Amino acid sequence: RWPEDRSAIEARIRDLADDTHEATRIEALILRSAQVHKQLQGARQAALTGDVARAEVLLLATLAESPGDKRAAYDLGMHYINNDEIGKGQDVLRTHGMLLDAPVLSKAPRIDGHVEPAEWAHAAYTDSFWQLSSTHEAALPTDLHTELWIGWHRDGIWVAIVCWDEDPDSLVILADTDDDNTGGVWQEDRVGFFWDADRDPGVYVQHAINPAGVHTDALYQQGNSKGDPAWDVDAEWAASIDADRWSVELYMRFDDQNPRPPPGDMRATNFFRSSRG
Repeated sequence: RWPEDRSAIEARIRDLADDTHEATRIEALILRSAQVHKQLQGARQAALTGDVARAEVLLLATLAESPGDKRAAYDLGMHYINNDEIGKGQDVLRTHGMLLDAPVLSKAPRIDGHVEPAEWAHAAYTDSFWQLSSTHEAALPTDLHTELWIGWHRDGIWVAIVCWDEDPDSLVILADTDDDNTGGVWQEDRVGFFWDADRDPGVYVQHAINPAGVHTDALYQQGNSKGDPAWDVDAEWAASIDADRWSVELYMRFDDQNPRPPPGDMRATNFFRSSRG
């Protein structure tokens, strides 16, 4: 009776996504994300056949049914941006916490690994981090409280990340020298980001720093999944460990892979935190 019961089952899953019981809520969100994935596939197919209006209708309906779904919001925002409705797309992404307006900092912060509130007071801020899973696409909240600040000043991008931690003595720190082993990023405590300056998914860079201040970078282009070890970022960085947190500050200079942005320009990025490897 699946065809007859499908609508009722999907409605029940949506209701359970707001359940007060955490385990029930998480399972419902995972099930709902699978439904969203199928709906988004339909919208993408419509866009590929040139039916932009139909794609928009499907995307709007999907987000209306699952208003907190990050993937649905991202696809709708990018749909508008890719069809020259940039402001409209930016508003969608901003509303759903996926667009930060990085300001010009009046004064460059000191890169010493200690995030001083006064130095970063005028930077863009977020603490919206979500779990990454290899088994589902649901954006589940994380128990790891992580704060991020970003801005730019003169010749580069400035980033600060604070990783709150109840037991810094148990941090996993394996690397003690800078290297290009990006696979090692996921084997210890690190923070980092993927940075795509021109929003071309075929070319992007990755940075990662562990609590000891060890830095890894790589340039990905032309289908090279392991990155180019010969490339090195022009940057400064530092890290520190305190009783209840560890922190990272980074200054990345503008260069060929990260040119100075004109006003209103966008960069595609994905910040991450790896905990205990």
